[in-house]
Order: sequence, then structure tokens, then C-alpha cells
Amino acid sequence: MQLPLGFQPQGGVSLPAVSLVHPGGGTVVQAPREPDGTPGRIVFEAACRNPSDTLYWRLDSEYLDAIRDIHPLAVLPEPGPHVLTVVDGQGNQAAVCFTSVGRQGP
Repeated sequence: MQLPLGFQPQGGVSLPAVSLVHPGGGTVVQAPREPDGTPGRIVFEAACRNPSDTLYWRLDSEYLDAIRDIHPLAVLPEPGPHVLTVVDGQGNQAAVCFTSVGRQGP
């Protein structure tokens, strides 16, 4: 997980190898509409201990992408419940359940 400059965990706290920053568990998300009227995307974000690691993203059981260095991913999920999973190159993973309520109206 990439930590703010100067931050040091206290008392032997162990940080996860990979975690999902957004969305949080149980979150309800709605894709925005872009100024030109086209559907926008929801930006998912992960953090990992080694920021240069490649993270592999899956939505439900579908592979989405592999991203190295910077770990946001923009997606337009279908309405309904989903499971977002991110896995690093060592097999460490984090997953979160969220619900997409579709796209914002015009």
C-alpha cells in the first residue's frame, strides 16, 4: 500500500499487500454522464505495498485489465450487484462487493 510521505505504522501494524480504495464494501455506485451526454465511467482504485507492482483486475469473473505503477481503473459496469477483485503478481488479493444502479439521466 502506498503511504503518505512520512507516515509510519505504529506498534507492528501489518499493512495488507493489496487493498481496494474505491469502492468500499456495500457501496452503491452510479456512472456519471459526461458533459457531451455520453455515459461516463466509474473510477476504481487500489493500493499496494509496492506501487510498481502490476495489479490484475476482475469484475465478477471477467478479466478487465492489468495495470502497473498507477492503479486506478475506469469501468462502466452493468446495473446490479458485482464483485470487484484485484490481485498482485504474488497472488495477494482484495475483493469488494458493490452495486451499480446504472447511469445518471440526461
